Amino acid sequence: MIKFRIKNSQSGMILLSTTMGVFVILSIFAFYLARFSMTESRSSGYYVFDIKARSLALSGLNHSLELFKVNRGISNTIGRINKGEYIVSKIPSKNELDETLSRTNYFTLQSTAKIDDVERKVRCVVSSVPEAFCFVFYGNNNGAATSSLSTASLGYITGDVFFRGNINSENGSDDGVNYSSTGVGGTVIEKLPPFPIFDDTYFNNLLNETINSNSANTALDLNGENISISNHSDINEGQHATRTIELWFKVDNKSTGSKQTLYEEGGTTRGLNIYINSDGALYGGGWNRNESKWMGDWINTNTTDDIINGQWHHVALVLNGSTSVQNDALTMYLDGELVSTVQGSQLWQHLANIKVGKNGNTRFKGGSDNSSGEYFYGSIDEFRIWNVARSSQNIAMYKDSFLNGNETELTTYFDFEDQNADDVQTFDSKNNGTISSNSVSWVSGPPLNISFENEDIDLTSYSDSILYINGDVLISNCSIIGPGKIVVNGDLTINSNSAIETSNNQENHIYFICEKDLTIVDCETIGSDLKNYVIAYSRNKIKIENIDKFYGLVISKGSECVIEDSEIFGALYSESSTIDLKENTIIRGSIVSKYSINILDGTVSLAKGDLPLFINQNIGLEPFIIPGSYLEY
Repeated sequence: MIKFRIKNSQSGMILLSTTMGVFVILSIFAFYLARFSMTESRSSGYYVFDIKARSLALSGLNHSLELFKVNRGISNTIGRINKGEYIVSKIPSKNELDETLSRTNYFTLQSTAKIDDVERKVRCVVSSVPEAFCFVFYGNNNGAATSSLSTASLGYITGDVFFRGNINSENGSDDGVNYSSTGVGGTVIEKLPPFPIFDDTYFNNLLNETINSNSANTALDLNGENISISNHSDINEGQHATRTIELWFKVDNKSTGSKQTLYEEGGTTRGLNIYINSDGALYGGGWNRNESKWMGDWINTNTTDDIINGQWHHVALVLNGSTSVQNDALTMYLDGELVSTVQGSQLWQHLANIKVGKNGNTRFKGGSDNSSGEYFYGSIDEFRIWNVARSSQNIAMYKDSFLNGNETELTTYFDFEDQNADDVQTFDSKNNGTISSNSVSWVSGPPLNISFENEDIDLTSYSDSILYINGDVLISNCSIIGPGKIVVNGDLTINSNSAIETSNNQENHIYFICEKDLTIVDCETIGSDLKNYVIAYSRNKIKIENIDKFYGLVISKGSECVIEDSEIFGALYSESSTIDLKENTIIRGSIVSKYSINILDGTVSLAKGDLPLFINQNIGLEPFIIPGSYLEY
């Protein structure tokens, strides 16, 4: 019995031990299974965040590139989406490893995104100008392949060339690869690089603003007020056989139903006047009803359409009389063109009123007007009285220019530049005017030709550092201090060792923007390097001649661009049908032409070189991502 019991107890212990062992093994397995499951879940979550972080980094990259297209700024771009955030850095001329890129106009766009503890980075390299500028010369051949590159056999070209069409023998690159759309004379590119689309909006807006913001010329908006001039021997005391009155005017509304007086001197017996009639026609007249029996004659424009509301016009009334009434003694010109002539005589003393912008007590074509009024509502500028009968040639030649003030027989001259009616002529005694009220305003004047000679032009002193000029401009032997812009609604000529300077230690960028011809000649340097450069834009002809060094970008939108005896560091973008490169012309950078080029001398040299980055500058051209530069890490 006892032996039997001992045997059963041992079996129980063995069973219990076995059961416990299985439990421990299962527990250990369960522990490792749970751990494996947690690790797998964690790895799966990390993988999801990794994908999201990569997408976020790409979104930041795209966002920053779009911002750069708008403002070309290189400041960091920071964004946050849900639980993730990104920061995009722009690294000028270097990569993420601080290694120098192959071109100065390249920069690295590096985007870093982070979600929880997962971080991803992506980057690409961007050119500040389109793909076409990768070539030393890009010729679009006006978008067709019907003609060949046949005008580039002279000179020497270093770098790759692309031409849409055939490249004739001995044309194209001398030290580089020729690419042609046809394969004739060069290698075919499977995907043709497009001709850049130029956005004119920024330049158009600046040129349009010259009409309203003519920084170089101030005019007086009378707003129903007037200027009085005291009696003086220069004007109405004594006898005067010859006289010229001229001024610029811009009427708000010519059809008010009443007359608007621009100028009058004298009274109902003797005098001269210029006024806009109630029907909108311009009148100029004179009379001397006592001594010479000149009862009064008026000249008027043929149609009421000759005067346009809100537009500047120039009028000149010329008297060339004698003691008796003679034919063709009184003449009127509008905008430099003859309106008509009538009979007249000299004027004897006519002490009464001398008014600008108001009738004091004058005589109109319909008879005398003993009342005062007939105010002019609009603006005036460049008011001049001469005691000489100015010729039609002199009127036409000088109406668009400021006077020096010392011209012979100039007796009264209001240019309004100092925002008053002081006489600025120096030839004779002063005939200062008195403005009737402070309610007048000072506005931009008409399109006058401006000359800057032997002086500093500090662009930073103008509003927004922009000098607006509505007219032709000559800048001769001047220092142009930037950064800033010169915007000209006319021709712009820069010559005689004019130079670019900076007002501070920052990078200096200056724009020359003109509606008509841009001429830059006989200067040592325009710009100083690829960080301190000029952007030159013209809608008409461009001429660059005898410039030691020009740094920047030339944008030719007109009929032709001619460069001679000059060295250009940078880029030339041209929509001109003619680009003439004459003797001793060196281009170190890139030429992109809608058409072709004419190399006219063996001394011409083209070499692919660096371009500016154009940071914070609107140049009308979009950036370009360098193929193969995208990297994830």
